[in-house]
Amino acid sequence: AIPLIVAVLQLVAVSMTALNLLTLTTNYILNLVIHFFLTFIGAPMATLLPLLLLSISPRGQRATAYALLNLVTGLVSSPAAQFVGLLSDFYRGDAEDARTRFDAFAFAFYVVMSFFLGASIMYFILMKYYPEDVKRREIEEDLD
Repeated sequence: AIPLIVAVLQLVAVSMTALNLLTLTTNYILNLVIHFFLTFIGAPMATLLPLLLLSISPRGQRATAYALLNLVTGLVSSPAAQFVGLLSDFYRGDAEDARTRFDAFAFAFYVVMSFFLGASIMYFILMKYYPEDVKRREIEEDLD
């Protein structure tokens, strides 16, 4: 059930992020509500992803697996702001008006959302292999 929840939450987060960008300049109240739900969705994701990883890791390697999860998460999220900035600067070109700058910023976030969509597809693929991995880990722990 955990991979299904993570995959669905990731898909909902992608659509909510798109709605967040679409309503940013048109309806501020709706944008605040959407932003609240994005934060609300992020809380279960932050707790379920480590649980997902720890449930398939062997007992003696859980600390290493958790450390690698934090390392990869940090390595990916650190340059993400730079990536968005470079994309928006490239898309904007020499234009200085506010609408073009916002459109360039939104374009960069839509590109980043494609990675989020890819992650949700990977979580749906993970649902197929997760039960087998949990059984394999339980068998390995029973043999030890």
